[in-house]
Order: sequence, then C-alpha cells, then structure tokens
Amino acid sequence: MPEIPLTPRLKMVLGLIPDAESCWDIGTDHGYLAAALALRGMRVTATDVNPGPLGQARKNLIRFGLEDRVRLRLSDGLAAMEDGEADCVVIAGMGGELIAGILSKGTKNVRYFVLQPQSTYYELRDWMSGNGFRILRETVCREGQRYYTAMLTEKGPAPPLTEEEKHIGPVLLRDRPPLLGEYLASRRRETEKILEKIGGAETPRREECAALIEMYKKYEGEDG
Repeated sequence: MPEIPLTPRLKMVLGLIPDAESCWDIGTDHGYLAAALALRGMRVTATDVNPGPLGQARKNLIRFGLEDRVRLRLSDGLAAMEDGEADCVVIAGMGGELIAGILSKGTKNVRYFVLQPQSTYYELRDWMSGNGFRILRETVCREGQRYYTAMLTEKGPAPPLTEEEKHIGPVLLRDRPPLLGEYLASRRRETEKILEKIGGAETPRREECAALIEMYKKYEGEDG
C-alpha cells in the first residue's frame, strides 16, 4: 500500500483526533486525512460541497486500496449528516468564520470537533466561547514558511475566554508549546504589515493592530 502523503499540517490534525468509532472529514479535498483515519480502524465519511474534490478523493482511496473503507458523500458542511451519525467531526483548512458558520447550522449531537482554521482565529474562538464549545487541546505546527494551529474541542459548558485567549488560544497560553514564540512572531509581523498599510492616521483599526502587536510581543519569548 502506498504511504499516505500527509503534510505537517494534516499530521497535526490527525494527532488531535480522539479514539472514536466514526468520524466525518468535512471538506475532504484529496481524501488523505480520511484515508489515514480509515487505517486507524474508524468508520469514515469524507464529504465535500463540490463533486470535483470527491472524485479526486475517490481516485486516491483506490490508489491506497481503501475505497471500501471510506464513504464519500456530497454535503454542505453537516447538512447530510443524521443526528448521532458520527462521534467526531474534522473541519480543516477553512477560514475560522466559515467553520463557525458550518457549526452554527447544527452539530447533530456530535461530541468532538477537531478544527484547523486557516484565518480569522479570533472570530472562531469568540463564536465557540458563546456557543458551548470547550477547547481541550490546541497545538501549532510549521509547514514551510507558514504556521498553523489546530484544536480538539468538545460540546459542553465552557468558561468565557479573555481577549488574549480569543486571539492566541487558551490552551496555547497555558501550555506554551515549543513553536508558540515563532508562531506569535509570525502573527506580529503580519500585523505590522497591516499597520504599515494603514499609515499614520489614528483610527480604531490602527489602535487594534497596535494592541495586537504588543500582545504578541508579550508572549513571543515564553514558549516551552
């Protein structure tokens, strides 16, 4: 069987998925993560909102000899899921606001969600904080010149998050993983570029960026 070519980002996501009987991979794309989950013995459903990626996923599953162990389904988020059909849902490689939008339409009695936002981290954590999602684990990886975070979350009572926790992540602030400083330095540099584009006019956006830069600096040197 060919080796499944998981990137550092997908390996990070895979490492956060708890032992469960069934898992849905939302927005499966090439199907690599779904294939890796099938090899762990899970019942896997790989979904996408478009038929094109599902066709590519099918080709890869055939190449891996796993076409009979992963069910492919056309679905807009969780729309095609029945209540209780999965123990865990993975949503990776989307913007945080899009992920929040998917979850806001209903979570179908799923207990665990592994989320890997590509952007708008604050907006996702802010939504989660107000909608009963507790962050159990969160980690960082580097892939080339980019940094990614992913989190294991659980439905249930959750404490409110501070502004720092919404921007950086409560578990990352608590555990200080080895790449935290590098990750926050990259976030600071991105924010500094935005500040340069804004220019010297005093605006709420400029004040927000300046505050974020100071926040990132505060924790840059405190990784594990």
